[in-house]
Amino acid sequence: MGFRKSRQQGPASGLVSFEDAEAYLEAGRLDEILPALEHTLAYYTRHLGSHDPDTVTYRVYLAGAYQEVGRLDEAIELFESALEDTARQLGPSHPNTLACRTNLANVYLDVGDLDHAIEMQERALADVRQLLGPGHPDTLMIQSNLAAAYMEAEDFDQALRLNQETLAQRARVLGRRHPDTLTSANNLASTYQAVDRLDEAIRLFEETLKDTAKALGADHPDVLMTRNNLASAYQDANRLEEAASMLRTALDDSRRILGPDHPDSLVITHNLAGIYKDQGDLERAIALHEHNLRDRERVLSTDHPDIMSSQNNLAEAYQEDGRLDDAIALFKTAIGAVERAEGPGHPSALVYRNNLATAYADCGQLDEAITLLRDALSTALEALGADHSVTELISGNLEAAVAESAGAP
Repeated sequence: MGFRKSRQQGPASGLVSFEDAEAYLEAGRLDEILPALEHTLAYYTRHLGSHDPDTVTYRVYLAGAYQEVGRLDEAIELFESALEDTARQLGPSHPNTLACRTNLANVYLDVGDLDHAIEMQERALADVRQLLGPGHPDTLMIQSNLAAAYMEAEDFDQALRLNQETLAQRARVLGRRHPDTLTSANNLASTYQAVDRLDEAIRLFEETLKDTAKALGADHPDVLMTRNNLASAYQDANRLEEAASMLRTALDDSRRILGPDHPDSLVITHNLAGIYKDQGDLERAIALHEHNLRDRERVLSTDHPDIMSSQNNLAEAYQEDGRLDDAIALFKTAIGAVERAEGPGHPSALVYRNNLATAYADCGQLDEAITLLRDALSTALEALGADHSVTELISGNLEAAVAESAGAP
């Protein structure tokens, strides 16, 4: 399901075609395509009007680019206006309208607005099932997106059910080695990992890695990310040397195939640094995290979530290395960035505030830690609920800090 991609531009137009826009986005060449898309959208808006179908399509591409670089408020604004225009022109159940709705829901997911994301995905899924049937590839795409939203909301029963259904239906309709089927296998394995069914997760990741390499070739980006995902499961299973070895080779291949600045290369670098930290090799972990943070700050937009994640994880490594002043300063930077971009109730904002509190506790500033944890717990209860893992994490740390402050054993 998607928008038409037939528009070609003249050689002297200075405009980008639909095909080129998609190719650059797929390749992660965001710094190159963003200004071209902004220029093209402005041209089409000026000459054809904001409601012209081609203008709307360019708005969708630009929204997708903004989403990739973390400019989420701008992405939401463009997706919302594209959804409004598409629904008015084509009807609420047209495939393009459904595509707009699910794209918008994905951005809501990125900003932590889980209720809104799930509501939109459920509506889109009901509409597309009625329009195209339960086994249509577009239906299964939206069903997969809904499962991802349930994963973020930690409704693992729903996520597991939907991912199992989607994998079975895609294997039957598309075949075992179709790219969409392989994506579903990755998603189901990740769900097994999230609920600590690590043997099943590792087995499915290993099978999927073999199938993906056979279907797409050993150098395909999907193979690289499946290797990344398998290494993460090895890490959770405390098979750290296997995880590190797999990520080192995956990183070498990703830098060769995609380039060192590609978002996937930066993800693999980030995760390899995390494994070094788990192995106790703080010198290598800190050096790699510092290098990756600099690269992400250079390549991505200022408030991109991956930058904040790098700041948090580097701060954790500093904390473990006893560099508490450096850790506290960097935790504060990450908190400020995520709260500006996504609000104080976003799970990442709350995790980073929890981590800052632990750094305060480590340097004996228990009063500051307790105050921060109490504020974070209040926000988490309101934003996430009492049963969310982040709420439980903060609550446990607050209880421990209060007991330590009172001199309890």
